[in-house]
Amino acid sequence: PTRGWGHVRISSQTDTAFVSHAVLADPEGRATATSRNFTFRAVESRGARTSPRDLAFQWDWEPQPLDPVAGSQAGARWLILSDGDGVGERLADRVASLGGDTTLVFRGRETSSVAPGRFMLDATRADEVKALLRPLGDFTRVVHLWATDSTSSGHAADEADMASDADQMALVHVVQALQGQGVAPRLCVVTRGACRVDGEPVAWPPSFALWGLGRTIAGEYPAMRCRLIDMEAPGAAGDTGAV
Repeated sequence: PTRGWGHVRISSQTDTAFVSHAVLADPEGRATATSRNFTFRAVESRGARTSPRDLAFQWDWEPQPLDPVAGSQAGARWLILSDGDGVGERLADRVASLGGDTTLVFRGRETSSVAPGRFMLDATRADEVKALLRPLGDFTRVVHLWATDSTSSGHAADEADMASDADQMALVHVVQALQGQGVAPRLCVVTRGACRVDGEPVAWPPSFALWGLGRTIAGEYPAMRCRLIDMEAPGAAGDTGAV
């Protein structure tokens, strides 16, 4: 770990607040960061029995019924960025049974066509993503399931951040490639084990970074109406219906 020095000086103080100046320095004494006129103010006490846990915010999820099963998908074109657990393929079968058209794209080391409406894609390269998706025409729905593979593949802890970075970059490449369509498709980003539910610990914390990116996409590209869905363990009932 890198060592350094810190110096804080209180310049003024009252019964409820004080103003400070702070300097952070490297081991040789060179300033690396400074803070001036930083004001600290006392907050109203909540009582001696208040737990530190009560002073922080956290997500609180409540079970809700699923929306009714969608009706006819005639004329709809779905782009499903499919996973390795079969959720994407089951979703494609469901959409097809309702009259919709589906294109499945699996993430791989190279880009190729493997069957009619089925492709492998090197999502690490923005040019490859654009070259594949743009000629396919306009889509009405896009479902991003690639990030669920990171959870299912059992990455070691030191690989988790790398997998999360790759998931985020792949999503960015897809969103960029879809810009310029006649009508923006509705985007659904799916993770697995990113959220804490019913008091259980988060199964895969790196996936929550994708939720942050999803909220950014919702703000930057509101026409895509980005929706975020977090699923349970692989094979849990209702995966396809939730998407």
